[in-house]
Amino acid sequence: PASCRDAAGVPPADGRRHREAALAAMGLPKELLPYAENLYRRFPEEFVALGAPGLEEVFDLRMDGTRTRRIVDTPQEKTVEITIRRWPTPASAWAMQQPMPSSLPHSVVAPAGWVPYGAPGGLSGSQWGMPVNGAPMVDSQ
Repeated sequence: PASCRDAAGVPPADGRRHREAALAAMGLPKELLPYAENLYRRFPEEFVALGAPGLEEVFDLRMDGTRTRRIVDTPQEKTVEITIRRWPTPASAWAMQQPMPSSLPHSVVAPAGWVPYGAPGGLSGSQWGMPVNGAPMVDSQ
């Protein structure tokens, strides 16, 4: 294709020149290309979710904004957590300004010994007949 030709209109002899031109166009240093390729190969959904065009229109991605990240590396595992918060909508801003009740009604107080959903010792979604991780339920009977 014409987009793969160099400034003189000559197609590249191999894909390397085309790839280098594409890297230069997007601002990614060529040394980081293997990292980006690995991230895409290993975690394609996360790669697409975090790299989606227009993400900054829905989420606060400013360097000094509300986004947070956490990396914890232990001998057993590595945890990488990224939290991006949505920009407030007029309805959510209004709701945040409304007074909160000073106490909850007795009917919503958890009984003694109650364990929150998903907590250690608690029931998983499948034990309640709910999908786990978005997977459809399969009737084993």
